[in-house]
Parts: sequence; C-alpha cells; structure tokens
Amino acid sequence: MRFIFIYSLIFIYFFKGASVRADLSAQIADRVTVEQDLQLILQESKLPNGLIQLGKVTFLPSGGNHVVADCSKPGVMRLNIYAEKQEWSSTFYWGIHHLGFLFPHPRMQLNPGAQQLMGHCGQTWGWQPRFLQRGFHLHTEHPNEWVKGFLEGDREIAVDFIRWLARNEQNIFEVVLLRDISKENLSRFFDFPFHLAHNFGILNGISVSIEMQQQKSAHLVDPRVFETFFWPKHSLDQKLKEILLSIHEYVQVHPIDFDFMSVDMGTTEFTHPSFDSELQLIEGIRKSLELYQKTLFVKVHASMNQFDPSYGQLNFNFLPGLADPRVGVLPHTLMFYGLSDEKAPMYGRKNFSDMLDFMVKQAPIRPTWYYPETSYWVGLDQDIPLLLTDYLLARSTDMDLAQSAGVQGHLTFTSGQGLGYWLFDWTVTLLSSQEYAHDPLIGIKLLGESEEVWQREVDFQHRFFKKNGMISMLDSANLMDELPRPFQEKVHSRHTIPELSRDRRILEAEISQLEVAAEVIPDVSAIRFPELRELLRVTHLRIHHALAIRQALFHLRDDEKEIYLTQAYEFRNHALGIMAALVIDYNPYPSAHVFDEFLPNPTSYAFGYLWPARVLHFWEREEKMISEENFDSPFFMNIFNPFSIIF
Repeated sequence: MRFIFIYSLIFIYFFKGASVRADLSAQIADRVTVEQDLQLILQESKLPNGLIQLGKVTFLPSGGNHVVADCSKPGVMRLNIYAEKQEWSSTFYWGIHHLGFLFPHPRMQLNPGAQQLMGHCGQTWGWQPRFLQRGFHLHTEHPNEWVKGFLEGDREIAVDFIRWLARNEQNIFEVVLLRDISKENLSRFFDFPFHLAHNFGILNGISVSIEMQQQKSAHLVDPRVFETFFWPKHSLDQKLKEILLSIHEYVQVHPIDFDFMSVDMGTTEFTHPSFDSELQLIEGIRKSLELYQKTLFVKVHASMNQFDPSYGQLNFNFLPGLADPRVGVLPHTLMFYGLSDEKAPMYGRKNFSDMLDFMVKQAPIRPTWYYPETSYWVGLDQDIPLLLTDYLLARSTDMDLAQSAGVQGHLTFTSGQGLGYWLFDWTVTLLSSQEYAHDPLIGIKLLGESEEVWQREVDFQHRFFKKNGMISMLDSANLMDELPRPFQEKVHSRHTIPELSRDRRILEAEISQLEVAAEVIPDVSAIRFPELRELLRVTHLRIHHALAIRQALFHLRDDEKEIYLTQAYEFRNHALGIMAALVIDYNPYPSAHVFDEFLPNPTSYAFGYLWPARVLHFWEREEKMISEENFDSPFFMNIFNPFSIIF
C-alpha cells in the first residue's frame, strides 16, 4: 500500500496543473487566545484583573486599522478594534503598546501604573504596518535559546517567544531544522507552539537546505559528498522523487503545521551544482509544496564568485530570480552592514548594491521578504562580545529602502537575544510600524533612556567601527580566515594577527586608528539599563585591548612587549569582572545553558553560544598568540570543529 501511495503522489506531482499560491496573509487570530494573553499581561503587571478588556472587534475591508480606548464603563477600559481581519490582533496589541506596556524581550515586561493607564481613556491609535509579513528567522544552527526551545522541546522558551512576537505585532517566524533531530520529535516539539502561533495569527515556517551538508542542516535530498561505486550521486529524477517524499514526511507522516518553507541552495555557502539542475530542484520543491497548499521561499545568500558561463555574469545565489514567480525570495545581508552602505567587506564583497538591485527587481514579480541579520555570532558580535549600535542604523535604513521598493515582508535573522541583542530585535519590531519609521533610536527612547547619551555612542561607533573599518580590529579571526590558500575563505575582510606580524606598515596604521578612537570613547555612565551600559563598557574595553595587543605585537622583539601584554591582560580582566556579573544578573534562559562551555546539543558547536563571550575567549587567544609567538597554526586555541561544521 505504501508504494501505491508514493507512486500516486509522484503522478499528482508530475501531472497536476498550476494552482493558486497559498495566501500567506490569511491567518486570523483567535479571540480567546488573545483574551487569555491579556490576562497574563495584567497578572505580570500586578494591575487588577479585568481592568483592561478586549471589547468589540469590527472587521474593515481594507486599511484604517485603529483601536479605541473606551472607558464608558466605570473602572474598566475596553479596547475596541476596527481592523482588517488579518491585522485585528496586531491592532489590539498596538493599543496595549500605547497604554504603556512594553515587551523588549520575551521575558521582560515593562508596565504602566493604573493612573497612567486610565489617562488614555477616549484615545484612538491607528495601526499601519509597513510590511504585510514581519517577523523572525530563528537561526538554530547556532547553539542558542531557540535550539532549546524549539528543537529540544523546552516549551516555556518556545511559548514565551511566540507571545513576544504577537505582543510586538509580528506575524511570521521560521525555525531552522537540524538533521540530528528526528522528524518524529520535531512534530512533537512543534505541535503546541506552532498551534499557539496560528491562534495568534502568526504564520509558521521551517527552514531546510536542498542538499547542503554544512552545520547539520536538515536537507530534502541526501547530500552525497563522496561519489563512489557503492554510493553514487543521485540523478536529477532521483532527487526530485526524494524531495517529494521528504516534504510528504514533514506534512503527513510526522506532521508539522507549517505555512511556508525556506530553503538554502548549493552544496555549501560557497559551492554549487549546475545552474540548470538547481532551477529544476527549486521547481520540484515548489510543486511538491503546492500539493499541500504551502509556499516556497529560497534564500539568496551573499557569497560571491559562483558563475556558470552559460548564464553569463549571473551569480549562482540569484538563480531564484529565474524561477516560477510563485517562488518567493529572501535576499540576505550580513552583520551590521546595510543595503546602501558604500563598504560591506563580507564574503569578498565590496557592498550589497547587487542585493538591493535584485530585491527591487523581484518585489513586483514574486513574494519578496528582506532577510537581514541582527547578529552574525561567529567571531563578529555577540561572542566577542560587542554591542554594535550600527545594527539600529542599518535595520532602520534598510527597512526604508525595502518599503519604498514595495517589498512585502521583513524576516529578521536572529542568532539569539542574549547580551543586549534583544534591543536590536525589539527595535526591528518597533520599526515595523509606520508611526516609528525612520527612527533607529525608538527603542532607546521608549526605554526612557537619554537620546543625547545614546546618540553620542551611535555616532562614535558609526564613525570608527563602520566608516573607518575598525570593526575588523575588534572582531576576531576564525578558522576560515587563517587556513592556508586555497582553503581560506574570509567571512569578513580583516588583517589577522599573523598577517600583522609580517607587515609593520599595516600594523602601525591600525595602532594609529585605535589610538584616535580610544581618546574619544563616549561616557556611558548615564545609561539607565545596567545590562546595556555594562555591555557598552565591555565594547569600549575591547578597543583598549585591541590597541594593547597591536602595541605588544609591534614590540615583539623588545622589552616593551610584556608591558603591553600586561595592559591587554588588565583590560581583559576588567571586562571579565563585568561579564561575570552580567551572567549572574542577565540570564533569562537558565534551562538553555547558553553560557556553558560544554553543552550537548544538536548543532555543530559543543558549547553555548554565549560561552566565548563569558570567558572572553577571543581576547585571550590573541594575547597567547603573541606571548607564545604562535602565528602559524590556525588551530591554535580553535573552538570550532571543522568536521562537525562541514559534515
């Protein structure tokens, strides 16, 4: 019977006519679910139960979403909603937001007082989203809280995140699937949070690769890296059949209630099969998903130098632009670099102007969601740690560009919200509203922080970290940067410690630039949120540390080397004290063990994603490279297992 069923699927796949793409805007929130969430909000606020109520909900044909604070009944505020069906719950939470309830982090709620609350009686607030779809890609290929919450079944973490999405007017999210988690377990772990998301009007997505091997990504086609007589590579027809059966398993055998699937192309981020076969595989996935009324999105990665002579100058990553117009695209940018930045030296790029051009051209043709990172993680931001305020600027400017291009959705790549990175993710949610458009400091203002104090920090970082390229001196080289050619693949353009040891001219230039920045570091003592203030202090200490490291390297052959190494150690020791306090006071997910050095988990990394930050691993590595004059081995104090990452 199983074979008869499989062949019937294949028959339908090949002979079924075109059908209408599933409407990704059609998920409508459930009133009871929203009312229950309102009670949880009131309980957390310590305000009287029933003080705020969800009033009447009137559906409008299009536009004009607004919420009215009705206090006609003494001692009670009823929020009456007038909105499009798919926006009614976001309109309600927009009212909750304007009453003074803020949700910067899934486990952080800021509340108004009862008197302040009732002062809003009779007010009306309009809700105008900038994008039809808005939400987050949870990058569970990195060992973060989302791995524990979604891939390992910690329901409280998953549910808190779903509520955070709804309370911040978001309506999409996706989770990356890993191949070491069985489909049976995924079905079980996702059942409750995905059902809850639908009840909030949120669309669910899953992310897999077509046949990519790296970082334990789940794949639709078994990647056969080593072709042998006993294990030959699949033919195209075999791959298409395997795709059909894989999707059938996700939908029917071990069902996950997802609305869309996004896929990674290629065999790795930097290698690819033939252009022709990849386009046929994309079409095969689209048709297979269409059998179940689900939508396909293809990620448009930022890697370069992948061409096929028969396709001219077309980069492999832009192939989805040639696919059926029902195939959606996710144009991607990296780190804190934006679409309009003149310089974005990632993956051998000059900038992302080609990605912007692709997005502008595709938006009128097919479903297009902008897909930027608010955390890169691998030696660039959170794990150093650096609290990089240019994420605020880049996301704001990019959202302006995406909106002006008519882009339908905004899917933010997040590696986790630890060590202050909740500020960047939360600010993205705020910028989803037309009311807060063009204001990168809106989150800072709502937290009651001094705009003047923060603006000085933002201006400082933008000038030195981004415009002057100093970020390349503060982040850290990883294994890919230091491997010998042809294996070397620099994720971010930088001069590594070994390179600096061989070129005094470049070394002197970096010392000079760091000295100038160190003289004008802004004062952050007036920042109210201790977590953010202390993380900025660590970021500033990293400037001093990077300078001392280079001064020690400059004096490698004289007695001053030890003087500067001692300075570097003292800066690191100071920062370690700050980090120790932060780990104690700001660890919202103790069950996820994200600060632990040894952490069994299904990713390619054997430690929690914030462990390198807790111990300042990359700082210490640079000190020891110089003290031991170990400039030749890329594996010196290496924490990344290349075999686990590749295979």
